[in-house]
Amino acid sequence: RHAYSLSPDLRSLVRNRISLIDSTLINSSSANVTFRSIMQEIGNVGPTLSEMHELGVLGRFVPEFGRLTCKVQHDLYHRFTADIHVLYCINVLDKVFQGKDDASIRYLEVLRKNEVPGLLYLILFMHDLGKDQGPKGHCERGVDIGRNLLKRLDIAEEMHDRVLFVIRNHLEMVRYANKFDLEDPEVIDSFAAFIEGEQRLRFLYVHTYCDANATAPDLWNDHKEELHTQLFTNTLAVLEGKHARKDPSALKNAYRDMEVEGVSKDEILRHLDQVPVRYFSHTGREDVALHVEMVNKFEKNGSDSKQPVISWRNDLRRTLTIVDIVTRDRAGLFEKISGAFAVTGINILGSRAVTRKDGLVIDVFYVADGNGGVVNDTKTRRRCEESIRAFLLEESSPDKLISEKRRKTDSSRLFATEDKLGAKIPPRVDVYRDVSLGRTIVEVRAADRVGLLHLIAKTIAGCGFSILFARVATEQGVATDVFNIERASDDADFSPSRFLELREQISIALNKGKYYHEV
Repeated sequence: RHAYSLSPDLRSLVRNRISLIDSTLINSSSANVTFRSIMQEIGNVGPTLSEMHELGVLGRFVPEFGRLTCKVQHDLYHRFTADIHVLYCINVLDKVFQGKDDASIRYLEVLRKNEVPGLLYLILFMHDLGKDQGPKGHCERGVDIGRNLLKRLDIAEEMHDRVLFVIRNHLEMVRYANKFDLEDPEVIDSFAAFIEGEQRLRFLYVHTYCDANATAPDLWNDHKEELHTQLFTNTLAVLEGKHARKDPSALKNAYRDMEVEGVSKDEILRHLDQVPVRYFSHTGREDVALHVEMVNKFEKNGSDSKQPVISWRNDLRRTLTIVDIVTRDRAGLFEKISGAFAVTGINILGSRAVTRKDGLVIDVFYVADGNGGVVNDTKTRRRCEESIRAFLLEESSPDKLISEKRRKTDSSRLFATEDKLGAKIPPRVDVYRDVSLGRTIVEVRAADRVGLLHLIAKTIAGCGFSILFARVATEQGVATDVFNIERASDDADFSPSRFLELREQISIALNKGKYYHEV
């Protein structure tokens, strides 16, 4: 409370008397009141807990936490042992409450709308207690441990649900943001139904920020912040009743008064009738106008034209570039376009595809340059467009060019990803149906390489599927790619056996290292 420092003699005395912290003291009502008061020093909890941990007091008084001491976390993300990670989470929350930077102020404004904002300290302290036996199942195990600890600390019963909900689901916001299209109303409605309450959502939102920023120094970035906040904002609007699902006709009619220079009213209305209803749920007015203009340009080239129309836009707020492409639908469209981005050194962060009734496809790619910023270089853009056109017109194949670029890239690296991580990264592939949302999901984790996304997309196309949506992330040299897929044609087989075949084909391609094979 007074920020006093312990003298060396006092620190030595505490260490020598640590055995006095026995079961009687641990279960003492007055001692637990004191511990709760430490957790209520808003903005200054971290230093006290760190001092207690260094002296051995914290793990002795809270044995559940003590079991995390020096517990190494064997994954690609955590840089710290489990105990230190928890303390770093507390430090991040201290910074949020201190409100010394823009990010802290934003999260503090959200947190202050809850009845007991400081409760998040206790949630963060408890969220990884289930890792005493390893990461697998630690969320559920943490709930069991947390339930008993809440009783011992005499936390008010009405707070238990909020604490235990976040502990059980503290990974869910990241999972949703990485896996689903956050501009799809069905996705947001599903997440809102799962969360159920605004206070739960606010705690989970700030908790996820603290957790990620205490995992590794470079784990959080502007792109993840954007996705995280988008999921929070859209879900909160549903929970507050500010967002009501519109019927298809209302979504479409909202754009019927649109005017686009050089495009007739009939053409605009025809575009609105040609696209699927879900298009309107994630496409704003300016984007619709752009697509109308691009479709008009494409059709002026002739109904049988194979030349794509391409548009580049920088989104400085999200520090990325949006590439819109209008072309005729064909097999392997995503893999050809992703190959073009790969050979020009542009990284795909995500994508969305919409197919009109007349077979025109509107592909939207969210991309970044090699440094993670917007793609401003004119030559790079031009080379990318030339590659897209060449691959779509089948004047050349991306396979050979990607192979050459990969060899150049690998030869310039001092160590391969596996060498830097000290172990080979086994590819992991999952293909499944998300019943609640009616989505078919493909998840792939593998060591990152030039052309990896192209290989996966090519395999998906070769197995008779089309990619509707993709989310791409790379951490510590390991790529995690998530795809929402559908049948490439209405008469294609969509049975579970086809999912198994797709998983097997992707696994074979990755395990054999055939990054440029024919499928």
